Amino acid sequence: MTNALLISDTSDGGNWGCYATSNELRSILNERVDIQNTIFLNETGVNDLEFIPPNKHDLRYLANETLNSIKNKRGMIRKIYHTAMNTSHLFEILPKTAEQFEHRAKKFVESGLVNNYFNHTGNIDHAIINGEGSIHDSGVSDYRSRSWSLLFLAYVAKKELGFKTHILNHTLEINTKRFQSIVDLVYPFMDSVIFRDPISMSEYKSKTGNKNGVQAADAAWLMENNISKEDLNDYNNSMISLWHPKIKKPKFDFTAPYICIGGGSGLQQSTNKKSKNFGSLVSQIQNEFPNMNILLTAASSADQTFMLNVSEDTEECLLKLNNNHQLAASVLSHSEVYLGGRWHESIFALLGHSQIINFTGNTFKIEALKQHIGSNHPVYSESDIEAKTSTIIDSVRDGIKDGFHDGVPVEDMKSLASRNADII
Repeated sequence: MTNALLISDTSDGGNWGCYATSNELRSILNERVDIQNTIFLNETGVNDLEFIPPNKHDLRYLANETLNSIKNKRGMIRKIYHTAMNTSHLFEILPKTAEQFEHRAKKFVESGLVNNYFNHTGNIDHAIINGEGSIHDSGVSDYRSRSWSLLFLAYVAKKELGFKTHILNHTLEINTKRFQSIVDLVYPFMDSVIFRDPISMSEYKSKTGNKNGVQAADAAWLMENNISKEDLNDYNNSMISLWHPKIKKPKFDFTAPYICIGGGSGLQQSTNKKSKNFGSLVSQIQNEFPNMNILLTAASSADQTFMLNVSEDTEECLLKLNNNHQLAASVLSHSEVYLGGRWHESIFALLGHSQIINFTGNTFKIEALKQHIGSNHPVYSESDIEAKTSTIIDSVRDGIKDGFHDGVPVEDMKSLASRNADII
């Protein structure tokens, strides 16, 4: 069997979705390759410091950044500070423009820093990058070190080390010319480019003109959510971790109809603001649906921080982050409706044919999921949680009564997800 290095296994990612998709991905890859070594998600950030004698591309980058600082920063002190900070790039191995990749990749290898990431790889044939939701330039800056790091490692693996290199199981969102130039540089060299959603696939083709992309689906679709409602009730006394502000050992009835309410990657407001808005939304759902139980979910540490406040304000149980992802997936799959903005938790719910109502994510992935499964469920922005509460309540009612889809093509999605292993 051929040998592989797996880059960005997200089993250390700290949320249910990371655990689920990496577990399923490793399982199907293990049928094709022998994974000899793994670089986990939190080890992928290329933040090594080494003086890099600048070439013309480094000098051009520094000159452009200095001009931007002088032009855009207000006040002489800020202009001087940011100009000085730009020079620190001479000590950063990670390139920030496509033109810097070749020069810095060679220095990365020559300096020996490459061994921090590609150690004991003498018998490796394939480098496999698990992209998930990490490869994009969305947010407050046009520079994301995680995205740049993964693409730099992919470039080094292919161009400097000569591995067959694959980027799979991922969403790709391109918003800036700088990031597109890096995608244009790296992706054509890849032996496999496998996307988990249709918008990534179409945007990749239209923005780059490259034709080496393959449409798949997220590996999490391969999960088997086979824990029954009755078994979940039995686990109340042992395996399930619930939190309630007034009950030491809370229990939840999974055999009665319930709604799951969770957070999302696109929620950027302060903890206090999120807690207040979600608390108000949950209170109104309580009033509108008195016969429906409510279970709050914390799929990540960021969600758990504010959901604990919501639980305290509304006295609803919270399914905590420390639950096994397989158990959490089954809980979501048995819900009548999942209201939240998490990509993988939406998949968990859909695996059980639950209805979903989403909040927007930190990329277009939530809209892409809607397109992929052919659903007409609503997607709300973070501001809508406060401004359109009554509309969201109406959507919950529609989800319970009529639903937004006639049936999710689960088997088709599983088949697409298995394509992530089609690299050999």
